[in-house]
Amino acid sequence: MITGDRVKKVIIECFGCDPGELVDSAELSNDLGLDDIDLVYLAMGLEEEFGVRIKDEDIIELITIENVTDFVNILMEKENEK
Repeated sequence: MITGDRVKKVIIECFGCDPGELVDSAELSNDLGLDDIDLVYLAMGLEEEFGVRIKDEDIIELITIENVTDFVNILMEKENEK
């Protein structure tokens, strides 16, 4: 499964979102209704799914699902370089 699909899977598991709402351009706050605390829970779910560490202040800065996917890909690349 590619990263974007896995990110969407985590969002569905954490928040029960309708998969039809989860387009790459969907905004976490405006479209999905996630607040800052929800984003911290999202970060925890992503950490578990991908084996990466996400700082709370980083996840709060991400706007769309695509931003989250890109960020996770960057973290995974850095992890693989170790």
